[in-house]
Amino acid sequence: MPSVASALDTRPLRMQSGDRRGRAIMNLDKPKNMLTDAERLQVAQNLEQSVHYDAPRRVWVEDGHVFVEGHNGEIVSMLPAVAIKLGRLLSEAGASSLINQVMQESQS
Repeated sequence: MPSVASALDTRPLRMQSGDRRGRAIMNLDKPKNMLTDAERLQVAQNLEQSVHYDAPRRVWVEDGHVFVEGHNGEIVSMLPAVAIKLGRLLSEAGASSLINQVMQESQS
C-alpha cells in the first residue's frame, strides 16, 4: 500500500508506457494522428490489456475509508489521501485526453 507521503505527491505525471515492462518509454499523450506506428501499436496493446471502466454505481465513506462500487458491482476501498490523488490524476488525464481529441479534430 502506498505511503501517505507518496499518495500526496502532486508532481505532474507524463503519460508514458513501457517503463515497468522493460520496453522503451514512449510519450503517448498526444493526438492519435501524431502517434508513430510503434506508438499506435503500444496504445492498442495497452487497450487490449486493460479493463473498461464505466461510471461507478456509487461512492461513499465509511470508518475513514473511501469506497467505490464500480459499474460491474466490484467494490474498491482506499484511504482518503489515495482517493484525493486518484481524483486529481483522473481529472488531469481526462482533461489531457479531451484536449488531444479537440486538437485531432481541429487538424482534420
